Amino acid sequence: MTDEKQRQTIGDYFTLQRGTTYKSKLLGQPGRLLLGLLTIQRNGGFRSDSLQTYGGESPPKLLVQPGELYVSLKDVTQSADLLGAVARLPSGFAAGRLTQDTVRLAPKSRDVPLDYLYWLLRTPQYRAYCRAHATGTTNLGLSRGDFLAYPAPEPTSTQIMLAEALGTLDDKIELNKQMCKTLEAIGKAIFKHWFIDFEFPNEEGRPYKSSGGEMVYNEELEKEIPKGWEISNVNKEFNLVMGQSPPGSSYNETGEGVVFFQGRTDFGHRFPSIRMFCTEPTRFAKKGDTLISVRAPVGDANLALQDCCIGRGLAAIRHKSDYSSYTYYLMMTLKPTFDHFEAQGTVFGSLSKADFEKIKVLAPSKEIINRFQNTVGSIDKKIEDNTLQTLTLSSIRDSLLPKLMSGRIRVPVKVR
Repeated sequence: MTDEKQRQTIGDYFTLQRGTTYKSKLLGQPGRLLLGLLTIQRNGGFRSDSLQTYGGESPPKLLVQPGELYVSLKDVTQSADLLGAVARLPSGFAAGRLTQDTVRLAPKSRDVPLDYLYWLLRTPQYRAYCRAHATGTTNLGLSRGDFLAYPAPEPTSTQIMLAEALGTLDDKIELNKQMCKTLEAIGKAIFKHWFIDFEFPNEEGRPYKSSGGEMVYNEELEKEIPKGWEISNVNKEFNLVMGQSPPGSSYNETGEGVVFFQGRTDFGHRFPSIRMFCTEPTRFAKKGDTLISVRAPVGDANLALQDCCIGRGLAAIRHKSDYSSYTYYLMMTLKPTFDHFEAQGTVFGSLSKADFEKIKVLAPSKEIINRFQNTVGSIDKKIEDNTLQTLTLSSIRDSLLPKLMSGRIRVPVKVR
């Protein structure tokens, strides 16, 4: 240890480097990764699904290197889920730039136990501390003094071991997520090859269009489509259920009742992340249904991992021949159509049932759709298995986090 006194608070380990504002017109241009609120998960952790680059200045003092920690001392919502939330820039990423909403934790010495402190700042005890010390009404804030004063005694050997186990669990969770992302990209590519490029296998197993499959001009779409395919609509081809929110008093986060999804904020990568339950469910979606956001931004798609209740911001849809995978990939390709309805809709950007039902879709033969289902079935099954394993690992991680403060657990966690 470099300090003479025993370290007892976060301020004994770190100094803070606050980020600065940036020019929005330079977003998306080649440059540094921008590390703002959108790169931090609820209650902590790095979020990689909304990354943006920044083409403006990125002074060295504003850069976060791989492995370093940064936090949010602000929250633009009333939930306080991001207030004080910590993230660690993963290895494999180039250094990123802080924004005005994030602060880098600069270690005071080389012997700072980063792994232990990272997980300490993700414990429910710390999250409760942040909420208790929140300031403001419209936008929440956590003062530098309150953050630095959070208790952080020197870790015991057991706490170091537990932090390592939590890291192992998190690495496996992230690996599963990346594998699911890769598998889904493969499924989307197959769908595009078959139903957009019209290169589905013909009877000889060769790509249909490029090997001379007969195409006919469709005036409605103003392009050629395979002979025998028709233009239909959602109402004719799919079963559609529009969500209806149950009474507000029935919502809870304690796990009582039926899984409930309100809107796209519940969505993860492939399956929605479970946040809410309700004891008085109204409209239901079945396992395998494609869930579609019908409020801005309209058209975000996900799958139901289990039977669930859906609120007013969602719709559940399934092909009438029970082709769940086909439905999911089709809805993802219709994003430009959904964007059109959002632009033409109310100031809230909502999609009515009538508008949804009249959306035009291509109707291939049932035999081709069935072949597609068989082709991507193993991909979907692997994604589902990985997701279920991730939920189990996340549950184990969340049950271990509160014990980090006491360090009383002595059984090492093994992850295969």
